Amino acid sequence: MDTSDIVDHQVIRRVRAVTAGQSRRVVAVAFLAGLAGGVLMAVIVHWFYGSLAKSLLVLGVFALIGVWQAIRWGRHYRSILGQLNALEQRVASGEVIYGSQVKFHSYR
Repeated sequence: MDTSDIVDHQVIRRVRAVTAGQSRRVVAVAFLAGLAGGVLMAVIVHWFYGSLAKSLLVLGVFALIGVWQAIRWGRHYRSILGQLNALEQRVASGEVIYGSQVKFHSYR
């Protein structure tokens, strides 16, 4: 294997920075998408039925869906970052790891 494929501390730091930034964006968008969808559907329900109670119920359901998705994505990225920490410990102990052999998986 090529020595340029060896994982070192610098590579791990860059991957962690990219992953942490992506995690924040994805979790925020998941929550905000649920909230925005809820507002849109609440307006539509209010327009069709003229009921504030039904509109608020729809808004609440969509907001909860957004919260659920944000939690799921948060767990996903927390699992990835945990695996990255384990990889960093292996590299710190002197193990030679090639990037082509590294695989990450979501939480189970």
